[in-house]
Amino acid sequence: MFCQYLREYCNKILIQKLPGAGKSSATSTFSQVTAMLKDDAGTKLSRHELSLACLLLNSADYCLDTISALEQKLVEKADPEFKDRIDLSSERDLFGTVITNAIGLLVQDMEYSCHAALQAMLKSNWSSVDKISEKSGYIIALIKHIEEQIPIVRDNLSSARKYYTQFCIKFASSFIGRFNSTLCKLRSISRNGGHQLLNDVQILHSLLLEMPSLGSSINRKPPVSYIKLIDNGMGRIENILKVLMSDHSNAPNYISNYRNLISDGDFDTFKKILDMKSLGRGESQSLIDAYRGITGNNTETENDQYSLKKLERLIKNRL
Repeated sequence: MFCQYLREYCNKILIQKLPGAGKSSATSTFSQVTAMLKDDAGTKLSRHELSLACLLLNSADYCLDTISALEQKLVEKADPEFKDRIDLSSERDLFGTVITNAIGLLVQDMEYSCHAALQAMLKSNWSSVDKISEKSGYIIALIKHIEEQIPIVRDNLSSARKYYTQFCIKFASSFIGRFNSTLCKLRSISRNGGHQLLNDVQILHSLLLEMPSLGSSINRKPPVSYIKLIDNGMGRIENILKVLMSDHSNAPNYISNYRNLISDGDFDTFKKILDMKSLGRGESQSLIDAYRGITGNNTETENDQYSLKKLERLIKNRL
């Protein structure tokens, strides 16, 4: 009986109340809710919906704790022959998945809020930056979105700090990856453009470190794992830009600088940086040849090797 009502409460109340779940049927399953997170990638949540997602997360967390206490009490009260048959782990998993989906929804909404700013960064002309400003327009927009939404989530998860920390870590990890991916799509970045981007990235680095306590009267230090995530991720992006801006007239020095700043860098990363620089085709090829000569990497990238081997197999099969 307990299992039945716990499942009904989870499925018919918590899941159905998640923003966007109303589009599913009354028998919505967790797989449908997970799919909903992908399908609604372009939907911005209102302030009320953000608060509701946090409220449902808090409710699921309370139920999770209550189920453990209930299971323990049932085992204490049950006759010896029934004790081994008492297991509410499936119900715990259900409420745990509600928490995971709620956090995913909050992260997705933050990502969507940042999408327009990242697109503005992508569409900017970084080859014609005349004057280096304190902040680019896209950075101002990112700061605005983050400063508006973080306090809402934090205040509504004040009784579930561990899940707020999870939310911050998941968003930061996803955002850094998206930012890096967008940055690597930029082309013909001038020296001034590189300086401006480096300024922007350093501001963003500081903002992400402060993010968990933004707008709070209590300044709590983030967990060490969070600080490490931000410093490693944003630090690597800063180093990419430092390599990009450095003088490439002396190929050995340029390659040495690249290898010092990006210790885990490979040929693919080196080539991406060259693609981002404002270089002529001849200059770029000379640096590639020098890199292969210095590192002993005289082959194409792993992807190119795989493609060639696949082509060779196709030709042999046809013959």
